[in-house]
Amino acid sequence: MTIKLICLDADDTLWHNMRHFNATEDALLDMLHPFAEADMTRERLIACETRNLPLYGYGAKGFTLSMI
Repeated sequence: MTIKLICLDADDTLWHNMRHFNATEDALLDMLHPFAEADMTRERLIACETRNLPLYGYGAKGFTLSMI
């Protein structure tokens, strides 16, 4: 069978709340700026979130615990 079409159901709630996640991430980067450059902090946060996905999943809980 040849796949002709792939459909995605975009989560508009996530899009609406993404601004809050971005603002919180920016605040974390500002807070940690005296200790590490923003690119390094963001890279470490992404790595931590990725590692925590099986434990906490996506969302505010996993994001917050990863920032800690």
